[in-house]
Amino acid sequence: MCSNSTLRLFLCKIDDVIIYPSTTLHRVNPVTSGSRKVALTWIESHISSASQREILCDLDCARKEIMKLNGKTGAFDKITKTHANLLK
Repeated sequence: MCSNSTLRLFLCKIDDVIIYPSTTLHRVNPVTSGSRKVALTWIESHISSASQREILCDLDCARKEIMKLNGKTGAFDKITKTHANLLK
């Protein structure tokens, strides 16, 4: 999820899932018709440091933005390689 701490609205279909970091402030609007079923779980990252996870997320967001704006470039390849190496 690449964002600048802006409010994002998700309109989900049946069986949709939203996954987000536990540090994300969120709000769930009341159900106006029908019912809502919730499954709650936690996923433990193999990257234990929150600051390192944020750096990896920022790199991935930058990589995706470069691809969207300029296509596959040398900068895209370098960031992709760095991101992959940091995940090892």
